[in-house]
Amino acid sequence: NDLLAFLCVGGLLFTLFTSLLLAETIEVKQDGTGNFTFIQEGINASVDSDTVLVYPGTYFENIDFIGKNITVASLLLTNGDESYIDSTIIDGNQQGSVITFENNETNNAVLIGLTLQNGSGQQPTIFKYGGGIFINFSSPSLKYLKIINNNASTGGGILFSSSNAYLEAVIIKKNHAFAVGGGITIGRLPPNPINSNITFSSINKCNIYNNSAGYYSDISIAENHAPVTNVIVDTLTVLYPDHNFTSQFPNISLSIEHAWLEQVEHDIYVSPDGDDNNSGLTIDEPLRTIQWALTKIKADSLNPRNIYIAEGIYSPASNNELFPLNMRSYVSIIGAGVEETIFEEPIGKAAFIYGWHDNFIKLSSFTARNRTGANISPSPIQLSFSNSELSDILIENCFCMNASAIGSTGDIIIKDVKIYNNNGMKAVVCGSYPDQEITAKLNNVIFIGNDQYEPTCGGGALSVSCRKSVSLKNCLFAKNHAYDNVWPNANIYLLENDTVDFFNNIVCNNTSNGGAIAVGGGGTINIKNSIIYGNSNYQFQTKRGYEPSYVNVSHSLIQGGTDPSILHIAGPEPYGVEFIWGEGIIDEIPQFLGGDEYDPLYYQLTELSPCIDAGTPDTTGLYLPPWDLLHNYRVWDGDNNGTAIIDMGCYEFGAEQYVEAENIQSSIFNIQLSNYPNPFNPETKIVFNLPEEGNVKLEIYNIKGQKVKILMDCYTSPGDFELIWNGKDDNNLQVGSGVYFYQLNINGNSEAINKMILLK
Repeated sequence: NDLLAFLCVGGLLFTLFTSLLLAETIEVKQDGTGNFTFIQEGINASVDSDTVLVYPGTYFENIDFIGKNITVASLLLTNGDESYIDSTIIDGNQQGSVITFENNETNNAVLIGLTLQNGSGQQPTIFKYGGGIFINFSSPSLKYLKIINNNASTGGGILFSSSNAYLEAVIIKKNHAFAVGGGITIGRLPPNPINSNITFSSINKCNIYNNSAGYYSDISIAENHAPVTNVIVDTLTVLYPDHNFTSQFPNISLSIEHAWLEQVEHDIYVSPDGDDNNSGLTIDEPLRTIQWALTKIKADSLNPRNIYIAEGIYSPASNNELFPLNMRSYVSIIGAGVEETIFEEPIGKAAFIYGWHDNFIKLSSFTARNRTGANISPSPIQLSFSNSELSDILIENCFCMNASAIGSTGDIIIKDVKIYNNNGMKAVVCGSYPDQEITAKLNNVIFIGNDQYEPTCGGGALSVSCRKSVSLKNCLFAKNHAYDNVWPNANIYLLENDTVDFFNNIVCNNTSNGGAIAVGGGGTINIKNSIIYGNSNYQFQTKRGYEPSYVNVSHSLIQGGTDPSILHIAGPEPYGVEFIWGEGIIDEIPQFLGGDEYDPLYYQLTELSPCIDAGTPDTTGLYLPPWDLLHNYRVWDGDNNGTAIIDMGCYEFGAEQYVEAENIQSSIFNIQLSNYPNPFNPETKIVFNLPEEGNVKLEIYNIKGQKVKILMDCYTSPGDFELIWNGKDDNNLQVGSGVYFYQLNINGNSEAINKMILLK
């Protein structure tokens, strides 16, 4: 192989060097003894077939071939010494692409024997492309190059568009894309693009590895790029890449000889004080960056994994974090808490987190904040065609032309999440494509102070168009603003869904030029136990659709009651919205606690509130969370008349704390233990995660501390577990109604305990 490579390099050099006899050689030397001291000066002075010979040094330039079919080379060209690749560097200094080909250069435009670094891409649109090399409507020959540490929106290393370029012995590594294609992107830039036909040498093979992006970290090929690209490399990051690393068939064919990385089948620990040279396999030897943890980790449906994120700030400035984080299927990111683990200030219009066709990803216990300057997608947390669960997260002060906090096109569960002071089209957008049906469940979510992204349009809290089932429970929407200078805009869009359950929510003090809540587009919306008050201009905005819509309202406080004046009707389509007013609707002042309207506690009920014990007397079938927005009991006798009836809104007046013994978070295990439904009858499901193998015992005790049932007692491997308790003891006898505790012990230590209630 070495002999073959030597002969190939020798043949290449002979061909190129003999061409020097027929054309001029322009020397570029930094010491002033050559023709020029800057490479671009040499290119400007050249004509077709000339050679610009670059002597060793670091040149801080952004080079454009300006349509010339010339050779730009290091001294590798003259003597075959590959050490000149490392000693002859063009540094883009974050001022654009390091090299640009965009004026119909052909394969006779040759770049050889250089290192290209620190480029940031061209910007023909609102995105930046091709951090190391930008190629559009040109077909250069790229040989014996190292393209490292460049970035762009897409094509961190190289962007090919409408190109028939040739690559030989090129190393593309450590490049980053703020969207897709950290290594290379083969795309179709407007206007009037044509398909590319990129040729990879099968003799002197390229290497593409250790790049990062939101997805397709090594190789991205645009979906509208018709021909199959045959990618031939010696080394890729992994031997069998999925969508996290490369585009997938049918528009790519991969030939890979070696993997650069052996992934680990293990949970991983990360700390801003860690080191990416550590193993990351223990809390005492953490990695430094989450992106590297995601690259290293290997998980599947039988072996889900967790990445534990320690306390600290994670950003490009603080720990060299590379956003967006490229999520993996069956991987959970678990922070130390919303006040402890902070993601902030991504650069390059990047999201914090990107899920792309990922299954069963979980995000919890962190804050994402201060994402600015992104005037188009992706959202700060973008979950495209991915099934996901988000819990115990704060998202604040983020900006995006689309969803300013969370954008999802897959099944999603959002619980115990706070979304404050973001600017975008809506703070959270859960929507599907026309042929897709997804579900969305939001429990205990707070939307406050979310506004429009520009003066003419946008803003508001939530848009849900799932074409299937939607559940919104114990959510607070307050002080959000939505506006559109063309069409009435609402703060909450519940459009084009099969079924929406809107239970125990508060929608108050929001402003818009439409309604607080927009409904329509087909399906049924059930509104119960909610408070809709103090919004301008209307409480509801209706959108006509191609199917009729029905809104069932009961046991709710609505300003204006059932008067038609609370509705704003919009839309030219044939079918309207029918409101079906049930019992228990009141039109009174809710009597909130008051104070700062941007404080969630403002919207607690006082003893004078007409909403106390005014909700649905029978909550069977509502599948409400067992606690309110403050984690107090959800059903409580607030007026002390001897009968416990649920209140309207997301706060239960006078209720005690539901969980006295909260989850015990071990610094080693970080267990999540819960049960659902709670309260329950006749059975409940207890779920917990086990990050590491061990001796596990799950026991149930009554209120007196007496052991009732052992549900699990064994040595087991890591994973997520679900166990059903049917309300019977170890003797298979039915226990009485009341409070019970379930405790999880691992290796003899109590790691978590929780409370549940059996009702009869």
